[in-house]
Amino acid sequence: MVLVFFYVNRGLADLVYANLVWPLERYRQVNILPYGYFLWEVMAPQLKIFFNRLFSPPGAKACAVVSMIPFYLIFVLPGLLAAAIAGCSINRSKRAMLLSSGTLTYIILGAAIWVSELHRQDIYHLIAGAPLLLIISLVLLKECLSEKRVAYGLVMGALTLGFVCCSAAHMANALAANQVMATRRGNVHCFAKDEALDFLLRKTRPGEEVFIYPYYPLYYFLAEVKNPTRYGHLIYHLHTEAQFQEVTRDLEKKKVKYVLMDTFVGGENLRFWFPNYQHPEDDNLMVEQYLHEHYLVIGEKNKFKILQRLEN
Repeated sequence: MVLVFFYVNRGLADLVYANLVWPLERYRQVNILPYGYFLWEVMAPQLKIFFNRLFSPPGAKACAVVSMIPFYLIFVLPGLLAAAIAGCSINRSKRAMLLSSGTLTYIILGAAIWVSELHRQDIYHLIAGAPLLLIISLVLLKECLSEKRVAYGLVMGALTLGFVCCSAAHMANALAANQVMATRRGNVHCFAKDEALDFLLRKTRPGEEVFIYPYYPLYYFLAEVKNPTRYGHLIYHLHTEAQFQEVTRDLEKKKVKYVLMDTFVGGENLRFWFPNYQHPEDDNLMVEQYLHEHYLVIGEKNKFKILQRLEN
């Protein structure tokens, strides 16, 4: 019950915060995505590219479709659960199982976790909210199809094939990352040498303050450097003007030597991750104006501009 209370309140708090409390209406617009976003925009193309290395185009397309089955399942999960509940409820022999305390606990807690991730409805957040709902949905589906062995076998066979293909593709892709980089947190396997991370490892000391803008907190961890601000990411219309001003004050106060500014996840490119994002006019770019006045671009590595503070 404690977990149910936590997840329900977290979910409701996120929804209320995003839609009612936040003073900028644009926050709600920017952070709202189409349901299941990135499923067809990212996952499907990546799987197709992977299988294109192994098979002819028709075979690659077929393998990609099969490997997408687990994600399709997550996409239709609420409808699947509703159908499974309806199927069990109209069968008298299944009602007792449906109304048992264990089943109801899974449904309530699973729904609570699902709601807690709906502040951003892309496929990655849906996956994070899906585990318990997925388990109880498959259990109820099995009960509904228990008397239809052929149908049950076909459904379970398709799901098993999809999960195996998807897991194999992602495992093989991960194993292809054969470039090893020694970081301050241990060895990291990459597809290619990360020159921006290498710069941090060579030019900074452990615990030194470095600002990475607008987003890539993983570098803070791998290079063991500190964020001079209290924001892991900083995006216009997701953060207030006061928060941007706070960041520039922190940079000024602490005289941060290096800034890494992402040119890939930044500016107009943010529309890929936030389809409703509108980049401000140049005169309203607070952090960019501050960096232009106080920093010098000394290079560009791995799509990050490397900025060094000018001597005062």
